[in-house]
Amino acid sequence: MTNIIINGNQVNAEAGRPLVEILKENGFPITNLCYIDGLDPYAGCRTCVVEIEGAKPTSIQLSCTTNITEGMVVNTESNKTKEIRQSVMSFITTNHPDRCLTCHRRVHCQPGEICLRDDVVTHRCLTCAKNYRCELQTATELIDQGEWKEPWINEERTYYETTPPKPDRTNPFLEFDPQMCILCTRCVRACADIRHTGAISLAGKGFETKIAFGAGGQVHESNCDFCGACIDVCPTATLMEKPNKWNGLATDWTNSVCNGCSMNCTISYGISNNGEPVIVRPVSINKTSRDQICVRGRFGYSEINIQDRNFKPYERIGDKLVSKDLNTAVDSVAKKLKNAIKKYGPQSIGIIASPFSTNEDAAFLNFFATDIVKTNNLDYIDGENYRAIIDTWEGISKHKKLPADSINLDKSKLIIAIAPDLEESHQITSLRIKDAVTNNNATLILISPKWGELKPFAKSWIQIKPGDEAILLEELTQCLLKDTDTFISKLEYIEKTSLQDVFSILKKFKQDRNQQNESTDLAIVFAPPNYYVSNTKNILINQAEQIGNLATALINEQASNSILYLPNEANVVGLDDMNIRPIDDGLNFNEMIDGIGTGKIKCLIIHNDNPLIRASNKTKVKKALQQIETLIIIDSTINSASKIAHFLLPDSPFYMKEGTTTNTSSYIFKHNFNQSNLFKNENININMKNIMIKIAQKIIEKNKDLSYSSEQQIKKLNKNYSKYPNFISGNYRAINKENTSYRLSSISKKKMLSYNASNETSLLVAKTLFTSRELTSIGSLQSDALNRESKGMMNSIDASNLGVNDNEKIIISTKENKMELIVNVSDQIIKGTIFVPQYLNEGEILSFLNQNKNEINIIKSKN
Repeated sequence: MTNIIINGNQVNAEAGRPLVEILKENGFPITNLCYIDGLDPYAGCRTCVVEIEGAKPTSIQLSCTTNITEGMVVNTESNKTKEIRQSVMSFITTNHPDRCLTCHRRVHCQPGEICLRDDVVTHRCLTCAKNYRCELQTATELIDQGEWKEPWINEERTYYETTPPKPDRTNPFLEFDPQMCILCTRCVRACADIRHTGAISLAGKGFETKIAFGAGGQVHESNCDFCGACIDVCPTATLMEKPNKWNGLATDWTNSVCNGCSMNCTISYGISNNGEPVIVRPVSINKTSRDQICVRGRFGYSEINIQDRNFKPYERIGDKLVSKDLNTAVDSVAKKLKNAIKKYGPQSIGIIASPFSTNEDAAFLNFFATDIVKTNNLDYIDGENYRAIIDTWEGISKHKKLPADSINLDKSKLIIAIAPDLEESHQITSLRIKDAVTNNNATLILISPKWGELKPFAKSWIQIKPGDEAILLEELTQCLLKDTDTFISKLEYIEKTSLQDVFSILKKFKQDRNQQNESTDLAIVFAPPNYYVSNTKNILINQAEQIGNLATALINEQASNSILYLPNEANVVGLDDMNIRPIDDGLNFNEMIDGIGTGKIKCLIIHNDNPLIRASNKTKVKKALQQIETLIIIDSTINSASKIAHFLLPDSPFYMKEGTTTNTSSYIFKHNFNQSNLFKNENININMKNIMIKIAQKIIEKNKDLSYSSEQQIKKLNKNYSKYPNFISGNYRAINKENTSYRLSSISKKKMLSYNASNETSLLVAKTLFTSRELTSIGSLQSDALNRESKGMMNSIDASNLGVNDNEKIIISTKENKMELIVNVSDQIIKGTIFVPQYLNEGEILSFLNQNKNEINIIKSKN
């Protein structure tokens, strides 16, 4: 540590760190309008000047370009530095609406008053959407800019002499108002150096210099992902969130979690005086996401207004859902469940939990199933697929969970990514892979049917048909074990040179690693789609086995530390930890759907999920839900599944819930923990657990008191939650301490995989980045607000064979189902495969997935 003196105070800090960061961390006010913590200094604004004793060639230095040294004496408050800052600030505000920023008396004004300095002023701080949360405003106050040479007397007009550029308000996520820009270039550097996207740049020269998106058009026409990193660093109102723009002033902040994917990025909701979330900022509790989130985390809370949420219970009477008071609905549901148990037995009831909710909700549903209803039929929609993978690794290793940690991803030297498109499904994971390649000189091998934004970062890309991944991995493993690059590949459509290139990378890595004996330098990132056309479970088992074999061939005993499996949905790991799986001989989700048809399942309870947009074989699922004797949906929306339910019970939206979630690396995060009082909503206590406790009380014997504790239930279900709830969010992993590194090889136990080459067309169905799950679920026309994901994708050779041109329709059909699809013709998708967004047309494509072998026909539409 280094000792320095700041304004007469001794400060200890790490040697070599930027002085500006030390000043801010230790509470010394300093303006720094162009600096971004952690990035190289830009030194463009010049407002962070300080005085350093003995500095050469002058004592006046920029704190952003100065690294601290032992004995440094710093003064941030001298008259000289203040005068320089005021002078510099006067230039910065020249082309910004500056009448309030440079006025000595603006604190006395109200928004409705006329400016006393200038009768033509139309843009003022007091009428700006970012008033009182603007860094430029704070900076001018900090340096007393209103005192600078009395600028309000006889000053020449600057900003108001020219017509300002028009703002861009055409997309639903962010607004770009270039007239507010001070050219600090923070947004440019955040987009390029933090997000590795490069959607924003400096355009023009001299006085014509400006910030531009893409080629200078509108924001949505560029390659912007709307992650909002530029919003976080913008010091003015140039870049702002469009939702709640005018009421985004927060009076309190939560510690929360995003439920957009299994990374569980940590965020903070800014809560207004009205007790509603009005803004979102990333927080660095999650050591993988750190200070970054994606469009789902930043804007997901605002997709459905709180006024449009469902806080009322409904009961089906005839063909209509009729609103009921809560007590009446509780009585009716309890009576239905008791009658079902009495008439058909407890195994006639099935319960479906939600990966979009909390561990506490999952733990209660386990309690409700086992202790109240006493049914063994407990699952969630993705359960069978998740267990196919983790149970395979457990069967090989005898360990419940892999110890691999996503925190180490950007430190890897070799990354093998096996996923349709990580940028779309798990964007923060994709970001950390980009970090590894850019900052750590890592080598990326991409195995995917479809081009994604990771492709430019990859050393090698093997474009593979969905479901063939296990065959490829097996062949690479065998070549490593035999130390030969003589490929006799079963996958004849993959160029031999591509396979040899990948083998060379793997072989060199193994050789170098054996010499250096490193332990965390390999990462195999595995994020399969939810479903394949058929035989999904066996495909996933084979993939899991071959990933284990490849990892073992590369790093032997450290294999388990290298495999990062990313479930598609947010709290899948938490659901499994809460033992949301069939008990003993209980039915899984797909078996429950079949059980409805056979009469085995008479009542189905579904919490906060919609099988009609998430489950495969949609036609069969919908038919089953329509014919079941009693369907109970618990949700905060009236979605397509609840419209056919017999009972719809209300629940809080996720952002209002209080509890915990568990991410893909088993870190437990607190979500609004002990903060639910911040949401000043009259319906805050109307949630699944409170309602179901009332129902449970009516089901059990009248003289028996229902006692339920989330803490006791969670600890009972999983010993790795022993510190619950007294743990630090994001610092506690629900994983056995004895889970050290181990091999994951099953080569000696299995025969080589068989492969039958087929000319049949395959489907790749995956989640996309911008289409909202909740808006899709309720059938909203705004589910794909950018209209970027309303088409499929088809290889140019396949399109040519069918006579299909870009943006024309094709028909996908089987014996039972038919779907029209507009396609983009592109080589970004492998030949023989059609990509379809999962949520397109309310999940219409799901009818074609995970069925028995069913030939898919593709023809050109005549429409």
